[in-house]
Amino acid sequence: MTHFGWVIERYVNSVLLYWSGRGPDNFLPKHDDAILFAREQDAAVVLSRICGGYGRVTQHGFMEEER
Repeated sequence: MTHFGWVIERYVNSVLLYWSGRGPDNFLPKHDDAILFAREQDAAVVLSRICGGYGRVTQHGFMEEER
């Protein structure tokens, strides 16, 4: 099953990083570590208010491993 949600991305030195939620500048290289927002507008508010507007909000799909 694939789950869709919104993440905050930022390029740093040409490397795409994802916001982890552990502070305004804590971006990590693995999208699995990103905070996943259910609504685009919630991610946009966090990007603006917490991350200083530096980055972008994009939709991602995360596949759940089959058991």
